[in-house]
Amino acid sequence: MTHILKQAKSTRAKTLAEQQASRDRQTSTAQGTKSRSPSPDWDIRPDDFASAGDGTQSPPFVPSRSIFPSSPQDENPEPSDNDNDVTVPDAVNAVERLRPFDAPRGDATKEAWDALAVDLLKQSTINGTPINRTGLVCRARFQKLLKAHNVATLDGVSVREKQGQRKRHRSKSDDGSEKENGAYIVQPKPKRRRNQLTEIVKTRNTADAKRLEQARKLDEERHAESMALQNKSLTLRENMVNSLGQLSSGLAALASA
Repeated sequence: MTHILKQAKSTRAKTLAEQQASRDRQTSTAQGTKSRSPSPDWDIRPDDFASAGDGTQSPPFVPSRSIFPSSPQDENPEPSDNDNDVTVPDAVNAVERLRPFDAPRGDATKEAWDALAVDLLKQSTINGTPINRTGLVCRARFQKLLKAHNVATLDGVSVREKQGQRKRHRSKSDDGSEKENGAYIVQPKPKRRRNQLTEIVKTRNTADAKRLEQARKLDEERHAESMALQNKSLTLRENMVNSLGQLSSGLAALASA
């Protein structure tokens, strides 16, 4: 996070230097135009331009869209790229001071970013360019900075941080390639899925039928064994009855003799 803030500050300083150089070029062009064409008596004297290049004159006020009432587009969490040169350094400085990302989740996070938006408006008004944005827009701008940040360009970055950034970029590229190749991947049809389920049901039914047939055969075998035992028992009883009858007849014959 500290690397991001340092890079944003350096970007802000470079932008201010480019703006100052642009104003100096405009001033020198205006001086050349005035020297070639005669000016009326009430026109500005050439000596008056000397104060423009000595650096004592304050930079001209550049109106910002933030001084006008906010429109529905300003409430959009994706800010436009036209505000990059104005909002990025000031927003980063405000985030460094207030650190709203350390707030707990929920309403506390929203309140922290709203407080940052108020502080950003106050500080930017002091600097001469009011920036009136909602906390939601400030948060979206900061998240956009994090996504576009390149850790490898900073000094003193650890190998672990560089590897983590490469891993994130690789995952994003893989997701994009999957989306591009998604049209060429043949998705399985629902009919094939139904056929697979039908085959599974048939296989299970066949296995259940085999088990039921085996149980039925085993039951028949047990029943046959039981009937055989019963028949043997009846035969033994009949033989015993016959033997007893013969014994009683023999005893009766002996008694009569």
